[in-house]
Amino acid sequence: MQLIKELNGHSGASVSLYDNNTVVKNGYKKARQSADILLSLPFKTPEIYEVTDESIVMEYVNGEDIASFLEQNGNEGIDLLIGFIEKYYSWCFENSTTYNFGEELDDKAFQIADTINLASLTNKLKYDMPKSMIHGDFTFDNMLHKDGEFYLIDANPTNLSSIYFDGAKLRQDIDGFWFLRSRPDKINFKISCKRISEHLKSTYAFMNDDNLYCFMLCRILPYCKDDFTIKFLTKEIDRIWPL
Repeated sequence: MQLIKELNGHSGASVSLYDNNTVVKNGYKKARQSADILLSLPFKTPEIYEVTDESIVMEYVNGEDIASFLEQNGNEGIDLLIGFIEKYYSWCFENSTTYNFGEELDDKAFQIADTINLASLTNKLKYDMPKSMIHGDFTFDNMLHKDGEFYLIDANPTNLSSIYFDGAKLRQDIDGFWFLRSRPDKINFKISCKRISEHLKSTYAFMNDDNLYCFMLCRILPYCKDDFTIKFLTKEIDRIWPL
């Protein structure tokens, strides 16, 4: 097994691609929980070959990223992507129970209180939400398209286990355009994102919750280390921060 290249890793993990179409993710303390989520989701995910406490060996899904998919498939691609998102939302709702996330949200706010005071924001949050298994990082960066199917990769275990939180994370892409951060040609993509955003917001009331979206952006900010990410988040927080 020969190393081809190192891929971008998150949460301090290293991600390596090998010539046998295998990805190895090392130094990931949530490895087992992440693998459990991928194995449990009723959607296409990478095949898991081996898991330890801090590593996962899995299939490399050589598919299109969402920007490339939208670029090549036009309006039909938008409709297909919306359909996939709605299938995921429906599955989460069907397997959920109502839960009060007040303690978890207050804990998150306390953890970052030295960086940003969220008291005025958390007071506006609705704590009762549907709780279920979720992907945990439902963003375009963690979706691929291959052979007519959408794949979910890189599940993120979290105690904020509600579709409401995953929906707020998706807004980073469809409203904040985070997945376009390295692309100079953003105009056509923004038109596609607007259509996706408008459809989801008209169908799911929780997708209109700017307070929750803002909270999810704020909780990331203290852990950002590069100026580009900090600038992006700060700009979007300033745009969406509730009056």
